[in-house]
Amino acid sequence: MCLIGGALFAAGLYQLTFINVDFGTVCAPLLGVLLLLYGIFFDFVNQRTQNKFFKTIRYIVIFGICSTICFSGFLFFYGGRDNVSYDEDAVIVLGAGVYGDQVSLSLAHRLDAALEYKSQNPEAVIVVTGGRGFQEDVTEAYAMSKYLIERGADPSSIIKEENASSTTENFKFSKKMLDERFGENNYRAAVVTNDFHVFRAVKIAAKCGLDVTHLHAKTPLNTVVSSYLREAAAVAKFVILGY
Repeated sequence: MCLIGGALFAAGLYQLTFINVDFGTVCAPLLGVLLLLYGIFFDFVNQRTQNKFFKTIRYIVIFGICSTICFSGFLFFYGGRDNVSYDEDAVIVLGAGVYGDQVSLSLAHRLDAALEYKSQNPEAVIVVTGGRGFQEDVTEAYAMSKYLIERGADPSSIIKEENASSTTENFKFSKKMLDERFGENNYRAAVVTNDFHVFRAVKIAAKCGLDVTHLHAKTPLNTVVSSYLREAAAVAKFVILGY
């Protein structure tokens, strides 16, 4: 328990030095601290939590941790099974964190996947979607467009959507722009995002009226824990609240 908690805490602190602070990035070190303290005071805690109430709490926590691990495995395998046909009219790249006007590693992986897709389907337009978030100097769409153009993408094939602040808005606003370009629902679209995010992205797209295929980008190793913790919570929220 101490080893796992210490590793999570150290990895979380390291991650906070180079990525924006959000729910996911705080979850990993916080969970690490809790596990570390539980490991250090294991006997003390167990001696004082033998009544039915505390045993129930312990079982709920253990169930929650095991469920999160199992569901993360499902997200990983679902996200890794691409179903794009390479004849879609548009590929929607969902935004993620940027620093200054530079994209994060997670977002770079998404954009690289979109460029690879574009090499096999040159006629497709690329929709980059994302507004300016907390701790960001420019819109995510601007930074994404800049990244693509610097790597040879034709600016005329890029559509920038710079107002979205959530995955739901990513799809809602992107659909509006694609409807204007191709005619309402007169096109096929693919979505590109990191593997952990594919499942929820597809469900949200359907709710917004887009029947998308999906292409995954890998998740940077140093953000795997925080990304899957955050996504498990986000899927639970989506199931319960519908957004």
